[in-house]
Amino acid sequence: MHTSYAERERVSTHARWLGGVQYTELEIEVEGIFKSMLLLKKKKYAALVLEENGKVHRETKGLDLVRRDWCPASKQLGNKVLDFILSDISRTAMGMANRERENEQVRGSRTYSHWHCRR
Repeated sequence: MHTSYAERERVSTHARWLGGVQYTELEIEVEGIFKSMLLLKKKKYAALVLEENGKVHRETKGLDLVRRDWCPASKQLGNKVLDFILSDISRTAMGMANRERENEQVRGSRTYSHWHCRR
């Protein structure tokens, strides 16, 4: 696995060169270096972008959760789901965390009254 930004950049440059050798009419452009990505369709994705200084930030494009006309609860829930999907947490640990959260809700130790949407 390529861990450093410089190594990832080197690999992407090499892949771009290989594509140009095999397909002379194809032009490949590197838009960014992503740590992880959820690609739903063309121009609809969520990704963790790795910056040159080592910082990581989330970028979302074309997803419904970024629409302004949606209620805060749907935006919060969508963001939490994306955080889970893009995280480094194993799927097993993620399932265990979800089960624990569900158990807390059943026991009544956590309420989501602030998540109600207004019509």
